[in-house]
Amino acid sequence: YTEDNNSWYPQMPSSSSSTKCWTWQLARYQMKILKQDTVPSKFRTKAFDCPSGTTHRASLNLLRPRAYAMNYHVAGYNDGIYTGGGKIDSDTVRRNVPKSVNGSMVLLLDFAFKNAGENYAPWSTGYAFSSRNNYEYVSYSNLQKYVPDRHNGKSNFLLKNGAVVSSYKVLYANDNKEYPVNMIYYMMKSGKWFAGGNAAVK
Repeated sequence: YTEDNNSWYPQMPSSSSSTKCWTWQLARYQMKILKQDTVPSKFRTKAFDCPSGTTHRASLNLLRPRAYAMNYHVAGYNDGIYTGGGKIDSDTVRRNVPKSVNGSMVLLLDFAFKNAGENYAPWSTGYAFSSRNNYEYVSYSNLQKYVPDRHNGKSNFLLKNGAVVSSYKVLYANDNKEYPVNMIYYMMKSGKWFAGGNAAVK
């Protein structure tokens, strides 16, 4: 996808209700998966499923489960995320750069809903081609709630350079919340990397 789009990754829609998120964009790119603009109600695909995941029993989740979320600091968070000097700067975050630049930045990550309801598995998948506000994307602010440790107690992450890494969760001293080890969320134009909303880590 990036090779055919000048190193750009799928874009984050400007509207939180848009269903044209990264899953839809990749499915449209792979014409064998989705050949039309609208998604038929009974359309099925396992392209975004994780074999180790547990599918939520709601109809769309069963038809087209989605067990991953995209880091929206890569996809292009249109409202900005970093607050400096009381100001949010939407131009501060590096977006859609080639995988050779900042290659250790997380692109996709294990993602599921915890305790989705009575009689559901502890971690349940969402569904592909959902709206942006259905957690197609993730940032440090809500990550700790939705990353399942379903791979022998670890979580898996796809990096921009194509590597897949696994990590246990640990407590960050700054906010006492659990975040996966080695998680890199976004990179500033200064070249500093930030993780978990804390101080620069590189």
